[in-house]
Amino acid sequence: MLYVFIRFPLDNQQLHRIKANFMACRYAGVVGAVDGTHIQIIAPSKDEDVFVNRKNVHSINTQIVFDATFYILDVAKWPRVYP
Repeated sequence: MLYVFIRFPLDNQQLHRIKANFMACRYAGVVGAVDGTHIQIIAPSKDEDVFVNRKNVHSINTQIVFDATFYILDVAKWPRVYP
């Protein structure tokens, strides 16, 4: 399931650079950090209810993977995933 949602750089040189940057921060063996947030949006005219989050606010749920220099490696987004 990991490879469905998160796609790390496949180039060995790029992976080595990312690992080295995390190692400089004393995080050995790390190649990415994952975080998520809701980004508030204006209610769309179509499927409006799909974009309402648990706080009853219209938003897009996002997940971001970044390296030690805060370079974004991947962004996943979707409307709510619960009924």
